[in-house]
Amino acid sequence: MRPERSRGTTWSFRIFVSAVVLGPIASQAQRPAPATRDSAGITIVVHDSTVSPRRFTLQPTGVEIGSEPGAELVRVISALRMPSGRILVGDAGRRSILRFSSNGTLERILGRDGRGPGEFVDLRSLSWHGRDSAVAYDGRQFRFAVFTDSGFVRQAVFRKSPHMFLPSMTLVGLRSDGSALVTTGGSIPLGDPGPARIEREEFPVVNYGSDGEPGRLLGRFPGFEIAVSVIEQGPLTGGFSKGRRLFGPGSAFGLVNSHLIVIDNSAFQFDVVDTSGRLIRRVRRQHTPQAVRPAHMSAYAEEQVTAILDPAARAERKATYEGKSHAPVFPALDERVVVDAERRIWLASYKRPGDKQQDWWLFTVDGAMVGRVTVPAALTVTDAGTDYVLGVWRDEDGVQTVRMYRFAQ
Repeated sequence: MRPERSRGTTWSFRIFVSAVVLGPIASQAQRPAPATRDSAGITIVVHDSTVSPRRFTLQPTGVEIGSEPGAELVRVISALRMPSGRILVGDAGRRSILRFSSNGTLERILGRDGRGPGEFVDLRSLSWHGRDSAVAYDGRQFRFAVFTDSGFVRQAVFRKSPHMFLPSMTLVGLRSDGSALVTTGGSIPLGDPGPARIEREEFPVVNYGSDGEPGRLLGRFPGFEIAVSVIEQGPLTGGFSKGRRLFGPGSAFGLVNSHLIVIDNSAFQFDVVDTSGRLIRRVRRQHTPQAVRPAHMSAYAEEQVTAILDPAARAERKATYEGKSHAPVFPALDERVVVDAERRIWLASYKRPGDKQQDWWLFTVDGAMVGRVTVPAALTVTDAGTDYVLGVWRDEDGVQTVRMYRFAQ
């Protein structure tokens, strides 16, 4: 990670190794205290790989959204459970924010397809803003909109920043004062055509005002890995191609108490960056990299060809996928970070091809590891609280529903 800093700045690192098992609602007195540091220092919290926090199991609540006629979901990007118990679902396929009752009944469409206030052309994200409102981002209109479960509140358009590529801007989140953190990524630049190589993109994070006006650059952080290769066959022989490297590392961002949370998933760790762009804490769990094996490639290829019905075409395409170039080892984490109702940070172990389950690890912003939850691989967690987990379920046919679970007693 390379936050912005002036030349000559010295960072002093103090290491704190944790071997304490904590529950998810442990009191502050039960948590290991962070290492003392001076104002120019960075606290490093290291958790031993042999130490596991309290493991929690989930039970279905019976709430399943999207299975009723008229309430079908197309492409869900997020689901949030409001303090009232109602559930907001961001459906990018319908370009709408839907409000459901606590038992899963569709009540109202809060934001819909369109260009008016609180309407969307390209709904890309839906996340928390405080604990009683949500913020949605439209990537085509470059604007965010704030909603409560009663309806639309306000919106603002992001103006172009010299540090950002406008079409691929992504909202990290809104602070309590309405200011925003914005990043950009997902687009692969043309760049230098050769030689063949592996390179790592950088994602800038920029402060924006509540009115959408760009502020200063907070920092530049590692993005995804790009493979540059020379085309050896066909009419474009001698040219080059660029694409994301299969199983290569990536990044994710979150917002906790106005601090930026940065995930570089090549390692099992997250960084905490303060409002000035200074790295103040790095939290790490020791991790042994897992090699990408032929069995993983076979499972990956099988996942890619499920929709091909012709046996000969299926076998040919499967062989192509099995021989695809890839990183030698898997990342430690998925490119996701979820911040729950208690401001805890949820990180997901990397979901490898063929995995049937996925572990989510719970941390506090000060580095305590407070829980571990195992979920089916078909469930993508989007929100959680002290007694529930909400996520998007994708069945074997790719049909999405939103399901809610509770922590087993």
